[in-house]
Amino acid sequence: MSFKSQLLESLNHEDDLGMVIRAHIVIEQILNEIIKYHLVDFDSYKKVKLSYEQTYLFAIAIGVNPKFKSALKAIGTIRNGFAHNLRATTVTKQDSDALYKSLTQEEKDTLQTDYKGFARYSGQPKFNQLSHRDQFMFCIVKISTSLESVLNQLPNKPIKRD
Repeated sequence: MSFKSQLLESLNHEDDLGMVIRAHIVIEQILNEIIKYHLVDFDSYKKVKLSYEQTYLFAIAIGVNPKFKSALKAIGTIRNGFAHNLRATTVTKQDSDALYKSLTQEEKDTLQTDYKGFARYSGQPKFNQLSHRDQFMFCIVKISTSLESVLNQLPNKPIKRD
């Protein structure tokens, strides 16, 4: 199953807590696939047991565009809020706003353009009228597809298609 399929499955069939945790897992899997490509002995790397933050920082250190750093950090912060703190188990305006604000302007523009096309086709409301959960989901999809594009552009890397 492709990362995109895994992600869409987790976003569509989970409560907010499950959605955030599973989205985090899929993003981390994509990062590990990028890292795996660059390593001679991935099994030894996995024994190091890096945290999520260490994983995304390592991915950036080996060449992933630093533009992802803010968004990857925001995903980790939101996930930790769900996993480690006593708080509401729904995606809040603060969560969706923090994730959206973590995107670069280029990513925000692309997300808005893509969403407008989707909304026109499906009759959905404007992006800012969506639920916080749906705004969060669209941001996660944008980040994951951008990272998957990085993975698919690695030399000699076969491109997986759904």
